[in-house]
Amino acid sequence: PWFYHFYAVHGVSRFARDAHGAADLLAAVPAVDPYVMALVPGIAVVRGKHEEAYAYLDQLRGLDNATWDLFQAFMLTSGALPLDAERAATLAPRLATLDAADIHATSFIPPYEDLTIEHTGFQRDYFLALLRIDLGQMEEARGLLADLKGRGGFPGVWSIKEDAELHLEAEFLAHTGDRQGALDVLRTMDYQTPHASTVWPMADLGRSRFLRAELERELGDVAVAKRFYIGLDEPWSPWDSYWRPLIYERLGQLAEDEGHRDEAVLYYGRLLDLWRDCDAELVATRDEIRARREALLGGAPLG
Repeated sequence: PWFYHFYAVHGVSRFARDAHGAADLLAAVPAVDPYVMALVPGIAVVRGKHEEAYAYLDQLRGLDNATWDLFQAFMLTSGALPLDAERAATLAPRLATLDAADIHATSFIPPYEDLTIEHTGFQRDYFLALLRIDLGQMEEARGLLADLKGRGGFPGVWSIKEDAELHLEAEFLAHTGDRQGALDVLRTMDYQTPHASTVWPMADLGRSRFLRAELERELGDVAVAKRFYIGLDEPWSPWDSYWRPLIYERLGQLAEDEGHRDEAVLYYGRLLDLWRDCDAELVATRDEIRARREALLGGAPLG
């Protein structure tokens, strides 16, 4: 049954941190249920196989399933891999025309009652706003945010609506260079969300959490930054896995800066394991991190 297939693949990927083992499971028993299929591109991304992830999504376009367009918007706007501007520009107008009821009806798992069609439409437009921001279409993005703020709330999903709106405000500030202002806004987010809402990727707001970690590391409290990075690595959610390579590089660098040699070696090693057979454009970064790890193992000075 799909439930066991999902937890086998997800457990190996998420909790054993073995994306290659998860890929082997998928090769042995290919995914046919949408919720298992949704794991496939994420496992490719953390292995540094960006083209493989996009090819898989291209293959799914033939299914005529509105949820896959929403899912691709999540992946394109995650910030966990370089923006594919051409894909984003193609997806944005398509996403804008998707009917919220169609997305709702094609959900990977039937949404529980608090995840209404109105909530689904809000999620679509949140990701559309992020696409517009990434494409530099700021006027359109601000118009979307104004519209989102004017809609009714979703009390059954706690702070998701308000947090999503705050995240967009922070993105606008960061885009204009006001990184301290963006951090101040991000610090007001509550991140209160029921677990059942994580059938949709918006609930986790992973991009906002990664941005918070980056800005805390740059401008604020390094200890808080570290907790936010770890908070993307350790929880249950499959949507959080996309950031793992970036997280391991950041945590390795923080450990190196703090003089924690063994910790730096651990995190760099995790990244090298994930990227053992990565895309060609990532090889230089991988080799640089390997050299840093080898220097640490050889007793290079820290701190």
